[in-house]
Amino acid sequence: MEKKRMQKKKLVLLILLAAILALAVLPIVLNRLGTDFHSLNSTDRQMLSELNEYSASDRKTEIWKGYDLEDRPIAAVNGLWGPGYLINPQKAPTGPLAVKLSLPESWGITVYRLSRTDPQLLKLKFDAGNFNTAGKVYTVYGNEVFFTKYSQKKSFDPVNSSEHYISFLSHEAFHYFMQKDWVSGGRFAGDLSDEDLSLMADEYDVLAKIQTELAKEAPSKETLLACAKQYSAVMEQRIAANPEYLKQELDMETVEGTAQYVCIKASRIVGYDYGVMYFDNVKNVSFSDVIPVVQKGLKDPSFLADKMPYETGALLCFLLEQIDSGSWQEKLSAQTVSSPVTLYSLVKADAGE
Repeated sequence: MEKKRMQKKKLVLLILLAAILALAVLPIVLNRLGTDFHSLNSTDRQMLSELNEYSASDRKTEIWKGYDLEDRPIAAVNGLWGPGYLINPQKAPTGPLAVKLSLPESWGITVYRLSRTDPQLLKLKFDAGNFNTAGKVYTVYGNEVFFTKYSQKKSFDPVNSSEHYISFLSHEAFHYFMQKDWVSGGRFAGDLSDEDLSLMADEYDVLAKIQTELAKEAPSKETLLACAKQYSAVMEQRIAANPEYLKQELDMETVEGTAQYVCIKASRIVGYDYGVMYFDNVKNVSFSDVIPVVQKGLKDPSFLADKMPYETGALLCFLLEQIDSGSWQEKLSAQTVSSPVTLYSLVKADAGE
C-alpha cells in the first residue's frame, strides 16, 4: 500500500514537472512560429506598417529638428495578453525569448518579437501607464526604449483620434525626448470672469482667421503677420486681466501644443486624417465657435483649460512655420526651466510687437 502511494506521488510530481516545463517551453516555441510579417495579425501588421512608413518618409525631417524618432529604440505592446515588439534596437537581443521578424525587403526598420512570457516584456505589460512618462526609464535587452501599449479598438478603429497609433506615439515621445528641460506645462485650473471669456472670444476669433488662412493652398504671409499682430494685442489684454491663469495656460499651450503639432505632422505622413480642432465626432471646428458654446452652458468651462491649449498651441506652431525665419523650433528646444520660451512670445516677436 505504501509503495503504491509513493508511486502515485512520483507520478503526480512528474506530471507537474512536465506541465511546468511545457509552460516554460511552449511560449518560446510559439514565438518562433510565424515570424514572417504576413503571418502576423492585422493589428500588429498595421502598427509596424505605420512605423515603417513614418521611418522611410523624407517628410519626417520636417517635423522637428533633432527629434529623430525613427532612430530611437521603440517597444510596442499589444495589450496585456498580446505580443510585444522591439523595434530598431541599438543592441540586438539575445536568447530564446526574442526572435527577429522577416519583413518586406523594401523596409528599413528592424523588428524583434518578444515571447509573451519574456520578463523584459512583462515589466512593460504590467506597468500602470500606457507609455513612458518623464523620469521613468525602461530598458529592453540593454536598449533604453520608449514604449506604448496599443490595441485595434483604441489605436486603429477610431477616426479623428489623437490616440491613433502613430499620433499617440509621436506626441508622447516628443514630451519624453524633447521637453526634458522645459517648464512642466501640466494641467491647471482657474476661474474665468465674463471679461476673461470676452477677451478669449476675441483671441479665438483671430485664431479662426489664422485657421482659415492656413487652410489655403498658398497662405498669405502678409495676412498671417497681420493676424499675428492682432493675436499679440489681445493676448496682452488677457495677460493683464488674469496673469496667473495666463501663465499656466501659456506654459501648457507651449508644451502640449508643440507635441500636438508633431503628432499631426506624423499622422499626415502615414495618411491618417488628424489635424487642429479635430474631436471625436467632428473635425475642423472653427475656433470662433468655442466660446459661444461655453457661454451658452453647452460645454463646461474646464474644457478651455483641459483641451484648448493643445489646439491653440498646435495652430500657433503652424503659424510660425509660415511667418518665422526658421529658428522657432531651435529656440523652443534650447529653453530651460530658468529661461523659458512660449509660443506666444515667439509669435509676438515675429509680429514685431
